[in-house]
Amino acid sequence: MARDLRRGDECVVATPDAKGNIVFSWFAFSYETMMPAEDGLERRVFFGEWRRSETLRRDDAVRTEPYRIFFNVNGHFKRASVIIPNRAQRRRA
Repeated sequence: MARDLRRGDECVVATPDAKGNIVFSWFAFSYETMMPAEDGLERRVFFGEWRRSETLRRDDAVRTEPYRIFFNVNGHFKRASVIIPNRAQRRRA
């Protein structure tokens, strides 16, 4: 997935923190490369310029645009590695 990223595309990484909050880190995509992972297999790794971060409680994140797209109806992270917002969401973000 994410085979058509172009330099400068806006990307968001959602990561749970130790307190159960979700940290949303925004990046401008720069490039990707293959690198060895801990299991010894090569993995795609994305690099970009950090733009900003925002931390929300999970309960707030599942109801807040543009972040709610990351969650299913039960408030759990969706399993897809790449989530592409629809056109209406892209205009608002």
